[in-house]
Amino acid sequence: MQLNNMLRKILESKEGILAVLGGVLLNLISGSISNWGSIYPYVGSFLASKQKGLTYSKVYNAQPFSFLFENLGVFLGPLLVRNWGLKSCLLLGGALMSGAFILSSSAESAEFLVGVYSSMFGIGAGLVTINTLLPGWKHFPNSKGFVTGCIMTGYSGSSILFTVLFAQMVNPRNLPPDPDLRFPKEVEERVPWALFQVGILFACLTVLGVILLSTPAEPREKPGSTRKVTLTTFLSCPQFWQLFCTGYCMFIFWYYFAGVYKSFGLEFIQDDHFLSYLGSAANLVGAVGRWFWPTLIDYFSFKKVMSAAVGYQLLVCTCVYFVADNKEAYSVAVVTVYFATAAMYPGLAVQTGKMFKDYTSRVWPLVFLGVTLASASSILLNAVASSAGFLVCFWVQSFVLVLGLFFIWRLAEHSVLKQIMQNEEALEPLIRT
Repeated sequence: MQLNNMLRKILESKEGILAVLGGVLLNLISGSISNWGSIYPYVGSFLASKQKGLTYSKVYNAQPFSFLFENLGVFLGPLLVRNWGLKSCLLLGGALMSGAFILSSSAESAEFLVGVYSSMFGIGAGLVTINTLLPGWKHFPNSKGFVTGCIMTGYSGSSILFTVLFAQMVNPRNLPPDPDLRFPKEVEERVPWALFQVGILFACLTVLGVILLSTPAEPREKPGSTRKVTLTTFLSCPQFWQLFCTGYCMFIFWYYFAGVYKSFGLEFIQDDHFLSYLGSAANLVGAVGRWFWPTLIDYFSFKKVMSAAVGYQLLVCTCVYFVADNKEAYSVAVVTVYFATAAMYPGLAVQTGKMFKDYTSRVWPLVFLGVTLASASSILLNAVASSAGFLVCFWVQSFVLVLGLFFIWRLAEHSVLKQIMQNEEALEPLIRT
């Protein structure tokens, strides 16, 4: 009955539905930040034909570096929204992301591509992702989890426009790579054209998504009605640090595995199209997960929902190395882990909103910094895998996931604003001094 009433209220709001749809379209673009693992074998093969002695790890680094720059975009987002407005901020973000692909199409060295792609796409994604959630939350304040899930399906659904599309563009005949992961010349030659076309497509989606977005009118606040809280106060709150550590620990396996699932699979399964379609199917299932998990948080505790999602990650992390040579088993592992990890970003965003309420836009960049550090750690994990092997690398990640479960159960399920205000009052004399 409660679910029916929620759906009825949502369907009655035309502007709210369009805002959610606009958020979905913009997340179809920003979600591509997680799909670098599906195309970097093609890009690496192309660049290897231009740059002698190139190692694929240099090309792989475009993904973790893009996550680092994404954090810069997340920090800049609230400032740009306040000064330029929401739509201008989103247009800039979309322009940076589409421009990253267009400029990357002219790259002939790994250094140029990594610098251009990671900085432009990372900052653009940071400007877009969280800011596309806020209009939907304002239209439907009592259904944040459900709305977040709907919008974030676009984040996973980017595979429909990206993984399969890119594979068909550059390798329509499913030609396998050689033992050094070099594709035939006809595949390599199509890479710049495909990058350029995807960039143009993303530019069109940006314009359409921004047109659809709107926020409801809000009553004017009385002067002095909103109390400013300093950064020092947030940093003095133990619950903030628990949320920060939760974000780091539960994202570390996901960032690494999303980046290497294809190259890792190619070591055991010599079928490029199969692995591309597998990634697409996994992202499609992940799109369902990005609606499913945050909707559960509207009805069940964050601790229970995220324990199930992170616990399953832990299971896959400990087992995937032993099933990678079996197509069916590897497919099940990849698809199901994409479904489970789909809980993390929307779940963390919703939990931040529950704990920090009206201060969410100020706290989220700080929380997201922990997520960004997890992506940066994937560079170190890639080095561990190269030197000690994938098995040791997955063991390390399993330990961090166990820590993540510990921090999840330490989190508060309610607002911590009362504690923050008490800290602010206690610190106010020191701040003034």
